[in-house]
Amino acid sequence: LISIHKNGKLKLTLDETIASLKDGQNIVIYPEVSDKGYLKVLEGFHEGCVLLMNYCIKNNVDAPIYISYYKKEEKTYIIDKPVYISQLLSLNLTRKQLAQKLCDRCNELGQMSIEEAKNQ
Repeated sequence: LISIHKNGKLKLTLDETIASLKDGQNIVIYPEVSDKGYLKVLEGFHEGCVLLMNYCIKNNVDAPIYISYYKKEEKTYIIDKPVYISQLLSLNLTRKQLAQKLCDRCNELGQMSIEEAKNQ
């Protein structure tokens, strides 16, 4: 568990995350905007997930990203194919645009049936 440090200590959170990744650990990030609760169609992702991606690349960590969606009714996760941080950043999108692109893909996964997801 990596705490999100606030009040000027974001670098500590980022450094702890990099150390975990370099140690071969996996991390799970829940970047969705949840101000209105956890909606079936996500309204957006926080841009901090893109900030973390940039920090990873600056620290020579090109980790795979697995976008996933939890289908509450079926009690099932749909997990997308991995895409590497470098691939995402090479799109040259702003933080806001990239966060939205990831959110859009997550919502696409949420609209798939379990069978559709298996055939992807």
